[in-house]
Amino acid sequence: MRLLILGYSSITERRVIPAAANVAAIDEISIASKSRPQPKNWPKAGGFFSDYETALRKSDPDAVYLSLPNAMHEHWVMSAPACTSSSTSRR
Repeated sequence: MRLLILGYSSITERRVIPAAANVAAIDEISIASKSRPQPKNWPKAGGFFSDYETALRKSDPDAVYLSLPNAMHEHWVMSAPACTSSSTSRR
């Protein structure tokens, strides 16, 4: 399974990525962040994107985790299916 994380918050860095790395079914973790630089490395590293729509189109995710401000959730929950056939998870 390919996981795409939209938003690279400290919670994502400290909790989500380590937890996802321990899920055997997840083969690849891609990250999209508009405000933080690409980490040097992360477990099961996939792509790193500075644009959310590009990330949805190019990473071909099976699941999307939103680590964005609540006000942005509706837009990206509605946009994700138009960009990919993935499942979208909200935190």
